[in-house]
Amino acid sequence: MELAFGETEYRFYHLAAVAYDWRLEEPQWSVPYDNIETPSVERGLFDSPLCLDSGTVAITLMGGTVPMPDEKGRPSIPFVTDPETISERISTNRRGAQRHVRFH
Repeated sequence: MELAFGETEYRFYHLAAVAYDWRLEEPQWSVPYDNIETPSVERGLFDSPLCLDSGTVAITLMGGTVPMPDEKGRPSIPFVTDPETISERISTNRRGAQRHVRFH
């Protein structure tokens, strides 16, 4: 699944969410689902302009940081028209990543 905002598109792969700048042709941040504690949806004046009828999906990490955190120090996916769907997608992928056994 891909979602675009400006020059950044957000890609949701099997094991990680990736913010990719298509102009620079470089990933800006990547978060493996097993490093995500919780995704949350934020709506309001500072999280999304009212005229856009959108919200922000903020990602709380279990540890570490990413190159492009929001003002609260978290990676985020801003101005999503259906942030609940994206949050649920991250939650579902996170549960799937946690089911994979790392010890073989």
